Amino acid sequence: MFLMSSLPVAISIFYAWSCIQLVSALTGDVKIDDTDTTHWNFVGSYHAVTPTSPCIDCFANPDPGLVYNSTWHDGALRSGSFKFQGSAVYIYGVDVINPANVTFAMDNPSLTGSHYYSGQGYVYNSLFFSASNLDPSVEHTVAWQMELGSKGGGSALFDYAVITIELPTESSSSAPTSSESTSSTSSPSFTTADATSSASPSTDVLSPSKKSNAGAIAGAIVGVLAVVAILGGTYIFLRRRRLTYDHDKTLKEEPFTDYVVEPFSPPDLLPPSPPPPTFHGGSSDSTSTSMAQGPSTSVSAPSSDRKGGLRESPLVLSWNPRSNDATTSPAVDSVVEERLRHLEEVVAASQESQPPRYSVHTR
Repeated sequence: MFLMSSLPVAISIFYAWSCIQLVSALTGDVKIDDTDTTHWNFVGSYHAVTPTSPCIDCFANPDPGLVYNSTWHDGALRSGSFKFQGSAVYIYGVDVINPANVTFAMDNPSLTGSHYYSGQGYVYNSLFFSASNLDPSVEHTVAWQMELGSKGGGSALFDYAVITIELPTESSSSAPTSSESTSSTSSPSFTTADATSSASPSTDVLSPSKKSNAGAIAGAIVGVLAVVAILGGTYIFLRRRRLTYDHDKTLKEEPFTDYVVEPFSPPDLLPPSPPPPTFHGGSSDSTSTSMAQGPSTSVSAPSSDRKGGLRESPLVLSWNPRSNDATTSPAVDSVVEERLRHLEEVVAASQESQPPRYSVHTR
């Protein structure tokens, strides 16, 4: 009974703990600035713009206050790469007027894409490349190459990247971009943006994994509550069923002790008398002796047969101690008296039929 009652609670605790672990694993977004050489590798001549080392001669001069950490890398017809380990990656930059056409390629798995901006003005936090549903247990590399754009431009500005650290079975949605764009991809597992118009600048980026995390957290909470409710209802049902079963079993095992049932016996039914002894003989002494014995007596009375001889005919008399009871029927006494009178007549007849005795005298 204790095991049955504790099992639903244990399952609920284990399921809740598993959901908490899953939610904790979903909150793993990391923003990596372009100055982090552990992940970024800029090949060729780039202008590494910082608050302490601005690029006055550069063609593009965006507002440093609208760029993440006020730093970016400005290159023209250059290449580079970004290495990471996670389930998703998002590379952001600053769109400029007449930029280069940037092509991307990633390994593990093999993905390709491109980004080109045809609008007017600067676009901050512009999504250059993204990929999701990746294997977080292996290292991935995203490489890019700048090519001349349709208007002859060849520069691009890289700002920061976001990687998502989560369970292999979970995935993050594509990151939003501040510019209106059209996607141009060679695989459904990633997106790249071709910006076509400018939009208001933004200094903050909402990580796509945060949106997915909020939904995952809400789903996990609802799931936990649903499972707890189901298990609680099952426990209450089983407990009530168990109590009902025990109650019925107790009623079946414990008989009623307030009443004693005895077999029915009619009040006028007398117990059978034992078979009386039978005495044979014609003397009055044996007859008198048999009458003096016990409650039951049988006397053999002589009777005449066809040849004139005497034949004994037994007569059975029965006496019951209950005959003295006031509730005994009067018919019993009359039967006994009748048999006694008959017995006396038989004895008298037997004595009369005996031959006279002779005495012999010798002289």
